[in-house]
Amino acid sequence: MRSLLSRLFRPRHADVVLVLGIARSGTSCVSGALSAAGVDFGSGLKPADWQNPKGNFEDEQLYRLNERLLSCYGSSWSSARELPEDWRRTDAMMAEARELERILAGRFGKPGLHGLKDPRLVPLFPVYEEVFKRIGVAIWPVIVKRKKTEVLRSIERSGYFPAFTPQSGDELYRFYMDKLDLIRSRSGAVSICYNELIERPAVEAERLCRQLPFGRNGLAVDMKAAAAWVDQTLYRNRS
Repeated sequence: MRSLLSRLFRPRHADVVLVLGIARSGTSCVSGALSAAGVDFGSGLKPADWQNPKGNFEDEQLYRLNERLLSCYGSSWSSARELPEDWRRTDAMMAEARELERILAGRFGKPGLHGLKDPRLVPLFPVYEEVFKRIGVAIWPVIVKRKKTEVLRSIERSGYFPAFTPQSGDELYRFYMDKLDLIRSRSGAVSICYNELIERPAVEAERLCRQLPFGRNGLAVDMKAAAAWVDQTLYRNRS
């Protein structure tokens, strides 16, 4: 009986949930809730820090690779610079893209419901979308939004953006929101508001999880654990 159940509930698809949002918008909180619900964010994650004491949920290896991918165009997570349509144009970018495909195939190519989170995925979405399609992995974007005033206040206080000014912060926020709106229109992404998740963790966590492919992977969803993971005491920089 046990062997029969293990076959019945064995993951059947290679799916990855991409948690997308500007830095300090609540993507770590959403990723933590999804992890508690049963999404596999893997090992080798960046360690927790004072900004995210319960975890960042960012793959260390891919975080470093994403930095290099953006640097191929003199960009970074805090730049409002567009990735060119012919992003493959440089030899450096092509080499990094091949490395990305190798890592993603090894990390996400096996059946299961995986998770991946990094603010850099927003400007790099065309690259990831193409590579995941090439290796046969289905993507499930989750777009996280938060009040603009809270995001910018948190970025300014974090020290992650040393050259922050009200103008550069506003430009960066608009750049990410435009990118997220485009991703949602093209991919039918699921959206969640960090402020609403904090206010109604049980309702919003359940709404989010029901739109993700737990069922097609034969996975049970731990809704209570997802809601319980949301720590309202970590909600800082309130409007």
